[in-house]
Amino acid sequence: MTGTYDPSTKTLFWGVGNPGPWLASTRPGHNLYSDSLLAIDPSTGKIKWHYQYTRNDTWDYDGVNTPTLSNVTYKGKPYKAIVEANRNGYFYAINREDGKLIYAKPFVHDTSITGISAGGHAINNTANQPGLDKQITTCPSFLGGKNWWAAAVDPKTNMAYVPTLHACMTMKGVPTSYAAGLPYLGETFQMIPDPTSPDLGSVQAIDLSTGKQVWEYKTKAPWNGGMTATGGGLVFSGGTDGKLYGFDAKTGKILWTSANLGSPIIAAPVSYEVDGKQYVAVWSGWGGVWPLWSGKLGAPLTKAPTGGQLHVFALNG
Repeated sequence: MTGTYDPSTKTLFWGVGNPGPWLASTRPGHNLYSDSLLAIDPSTGKIKWHYQYTRNDTWDYDGVNTPTLSNVTYKGKPYKAIVEANRNGYFYAINREDGKLIYAKPFVHDTSITGISAGGHAINNTANQPGLDKQITTCPSFLGGKNWWAAAVDPKTNMAYVPTLHACMTMKGVPTSYAAGLPYLGETFQMIPDPTSPDLGSVQAIDLSTGKQVWEYKTKAPWNGGMTATGGGLVFSGGTDGKLYGFDAKTGKILWTSANLGSPIIAAPVSYEVDGKQYVAVWSGWGGVWPLWSGKLGAPLTKAPTGGQLHVFALNG
């Protein structure tokens, strides 16, 4: 995923993927820089600092979700922060000046991570780590509490808006060997429903000052659409039903819904102005990680039209 540049600290922030093979017992240690956020000096290419979201990852919880710049006040203290809803199921606020953790709070049902250590890092649940011939069941799934779908931040409401996936998985270690161009996993896996949630998807609003949920809009199908927050107090995002939604940023109330645009939506909408008139545009089109990896959970959407059209709406008045 695309990195983020911060002109105030002259730093480029970039996420790093998970290590391979997936089976953690084959590569003991923290596996430095995997599942991490890197702070890079763009003038030299040197790493200023790094923050590792998941050490010795065995669940495919890579750290590549786009980091978002935000000014955060936590427990009365202001910070220049990076915020991210990570694959491992925790919502993070990190001091972008020094890489120290401000807070990390779970935003989905999570049994892989048991909490955050005094040193500011996720504590892996060793009982829920697969091994050779050892199968485990854990949450969230390897697609994460959030995958690459774009989140959004509104500084006026002081909230982040997160497209969320509620699913779990089984995993089992198997022997593997490296072959160029082929998957290097060392694990078999299957996605399963989350026993705490009958709904696969939701849109969440998270208070940046606490990391806690303010409102949530739940859906039976996964919510894979990117989010866009606007200065007018609206949040736009598309659903698997092919409709573009306009939410009240403060309350989550649906204020507007488009007609079905012909296929599910995973792209993030954009908003722009031409000659004093405001527009909202979005690509409809189905694909990405859900139809590739969801297995039986994805059966209801196997015949969804793939689409691939640009739709533009104008705001009246």
